[in-house]
Amino acid sequence: MMRALLLMSLLMGSAMAFAGNPVRIGILSFRSTEQTRHQWQGLAEYLGRNIPGTQFQIIPLFFPELDAVATAKQLDFVFTNPEHYVLLRQVTGMVAIATLLRSMDGQPVNQFGGVIFTSAEKKGLDNLDDLSGKTVAATDKRSFGGFIMQQWEMYKHGVQPATFLFTGMPHDNVVDAVLQGKADAGFVRTGILEAMIREGKLKADAVRIIHQQPIKSFPQKTSTALYPEWPFSSMPKISPDLVKAVTLALLNLDSQEPVSQTAKIYGFGPPGDYGKVEAIMLRLNIHPDHLKNIQFRDVYFRYRYPIWAGIFLLLLIVLLSIQLFRANRRLRRSNMMYHLVADYTSDWEYWLGVNGELVYMSPSCQNLTGYSAEDFKLQPDMLKIIVHEDDKAIFNRHWQNHTETEYAGELEFRIFDCNGAVHWIHHLCRPVFDDKNRYQGIRASNRDITTKKNIEMELRLHDAALMACADAIIITDINANIQWVNPAFCELTGYSEQECIGRNPAELCKSGVHDVVFYQELWDALLKGLPWRGEIVNRRKSGELYYEYMSVTPVYGSPEKLSHFVAVKQDISERKQTEQMIRQMAFYDPLTQLANRRLLVDRLEHAIASCKRKQHYGALLLLDLDRFKTLNDLFGHDVGDQLLLEVGKRLKSLVREEDTVARLGGDEFVVLLVDLDKEVEIANIRAEQVANKIKDSISQPFQLEINKEQNVSSYFSYDLTVSIGISLFMDKESRGEAILKQADLAMYQVKHDGRNAVRRYRHA
Repeated sequence: MMRALLLMSLLMGSAMAFAGNPVRIGILSFRSTEQTRHQWQGLAEYLGRNIPGTQFQIIPLFFPELDAVATAKQLDFVFTNPEHYVLLRQVTGMVAIATLLRSMDGQPVNQFGGVIFTSAEKKGLDNLDDLSGKTVAATDKRSFGGFIMQQWEMYKHGVQPATFLFTGMPHDNVVDAVLQGKADAGFVRTGILEAMIREGKLKADAVRIIHQQPIKSFPQKTSTALYPEWPFSSMPKISPDLVKAVTLALLNLDSQEPVSQTAKIYGFGPPGDYGKVEAIMLRLNIHPDHLKNIQFRDVYFRYRYPIWAGIFLLLLIVLLSIQLFRANRRLRRSNMMYHLVADYTSDWEYWLGVNGELVYMSPSCQNLTGYSAEDFKLQPDMLKIIVHEDDKAIFNRHWQNHTETEYAGELEFRIFDCNGAVHWIHHLCRPVFDDKNRYQGIRASNRDITTKKNIEMELRLHDAALMACADAIIITDINANIQWVNPAFCELTGYSEQECIGRNPAELCKSGVHDVVFYQELWDALLKGLPWRGEIVNRRKSGELYYEYMSVTPVYGSPEKLSHFVAVKQDISERKQTEQMIRQMAFYDPLTQLANRRLLVDRLEHAIASCKRKQHYGALLLLDLDRFKTLNDLFGHDVGDQLLLEVGKRLKSLVREEDTVARLGGDEFVVLLVDLDKEVEIANIRAEQVANKIKDSISQPFQLEINKEQNVSSYFSYDLTVSIGISLFMDKESRGEAILKQADLAMYQVKHDGRNAVRRYRHA
């Protein structure tokens, strides 16, 4: 009584803390209430953002408190385990609107199970049978994942422990009881042991799982079969608009939302099938609509005299009815089990008799079609009427097959519900036979697969878009092994899809142009989860090199684990060729391919800055070919161009790689020398040495070709001299044009004095 009053005070106090009567969500705590509040507080904030004008309040409670508050209908929504939901539904009329999807390794899982464990040090507890006569710890007899699942598993195997030690919530209490020796074994729901190990509360080798199930598709250890995850339910008093808004918000909850990350869930899906949960409760006699087990010994000692009198009469009745009982027993059992499953499944089930008459229609037909079972009984053709016009032909053929030939098969088709909305149905039918193998009609099961069909269509559209994309796209695993390529990639590289799958892109396309550091920086970024974008040179299957712009994006399979890489590539070879051509035209002489005046001035400015920084001298040599005009006048410009080309080649061969040879125009050439020396005298000597080498090389005869246009070529030897002006620089001059002018003055002094000499500009 005190607990109920305290709980009502808590709810009223919490509600008054919010303006406008917040929507209250009661959540069952199977760890501490603070952990539960922290885990699910983001859900209230998420719902508030998606349903403007409505506030939501998370109220974490253990079993007794949640049961009391929900039964008193002081909550608006309830989030609890399946067994508790079934019990509360009987009392409150609450309805499940969504089922939890937990995130396990980045994948949605809508089921959970129970774990039976013991201390790793405990000997002689290896199988379920070993639990007979032992003490077993559990949180509460109403906990579905923490007691009922395991109890059902032992019930099926005929195992009965001596006693149960109920520790109360949270599940950590059960683990402590087993490790402290208070119980031989314990029951917890799946995920508890893994969570405690992650949190450092339990060593991985401290416990041993009993009766572990080999379910490969389920990532956590379980000792039982799997059952639907927790339902999120609404109370009857809630307005339909709010229920609809909350349902849509839950179904649209993305796995990347903060609440999903904090709660470690994937989101919510449509309500699961809790019929088999209720079936277990019925078998274990814990369903509120059925009597508890009564020991015959108690009944006998209380009513033994009436019993003996009744036995005599009962024997007479049994003898007369035994034949009828045997005949009908199997049919009754089959009918009971059929209804037990069919009445509570979310699939739409029905049974057609030998003549096609409707024998049974499950209540779930109304959830899918909007029509009640009574509507189908009153209108026998309803099954055919609601089929989509485009699918009537295949449905009628299927119907004819299974009514005339006792056909078993399956089919996918569309129907219209009572509001005109279209639903995709997966239809499965099987013939029904009695114990004497006599045909009794057809049993059909229909499942709504509209969501699945919509997802398939969306995936097909995405796939078509990727296949049609003009950019090359590849997808690799974490080890960079190719898993998928689109046609544009095959066209770009010359490899077929079969040649690509399973291989590393580096095996196919690596050009050898880039060094190890380039690829190391690329992979450092990707393995940190960062995208990489840039230009890269690769090689086609033919061996041809090409430029591409590549964007690589890491993909996470789970919040903390990389699973794939997606690369998008564009061929930019033509653009790079155009850029190179533009650069060549802008900075190089079209005849000799030497640097032009623009590039020379740019390099001269860099050389001046470098010389100032290093305190080294540089030199500029300005060359003018003596009497070059005479050669042009005598033999034409073609021969003159030959001479200019040969002069450029000789100049390039006489200087270092870091020096620059340029043609300013006509017969003027420039040689830019850098890093000569720190001492001005030595720098002058070295500059004059290079100039004299150039003068001597130019003085050697040139072999020139004439009469090329008559296809009868002849060569002649031509002697040439050159006048060279030198300007030394470091930090006295700050502009390249001034240095060029100084070298020009020195060169003209040579011209004035008779040509074919070297003259250094002397600063005042």
